[in-house]
Amino acid sequence: MKKLKRARIVLMADLEEHSAREACLGVAQYAAKTNKGFEPWSLRSLHGHALPSAADFRKVDGLVLTQEAARQIFGQKPHIEIPHVYIFGKSLTPDAPAVELDEVAIGRMAAEHLLHRGYRTLVSVTCPTMDWACLRL
Repeated sequence: MKKLKRARIVLMADLEEHSAREACLGVAQYAAKTNKGFEPWSLRSLHGHALPSAADFRKVDGLVLTQEAARQIFGQKPHIEIPHVYIFGKSLTPDAPAVELDEVAIGRMAAEHLLHRGYRTLVSVTCPTMDWACLRL
């Protein structure tokens, strides 16, 4: 009887960022539930080191990656043949899905959380040039 190949999912992101670590946890939980292999590849650890080569992707069955990761590994207009999905931004390739955060809902939830705890005056210290921050406000 032929042994079935176990699918291997790779998440490529800057794992120093909180959101990327949370996404990593979610992908790891999915992989565990579905008996798939999972590896997080941090972009931070790639700085100063050789980027993954084509050979590194031969055993990869699916990618979860950020726009930054796609550009660093595959170039400005990436052509990625492995099934992939983008997180935290729009897709850079027409055939790949993307998962984005609902920044307005996040801001609303944060405000409601504080209001329900009795706070009546809310202040936000943020950077007005960051689109996500303005949407949360």
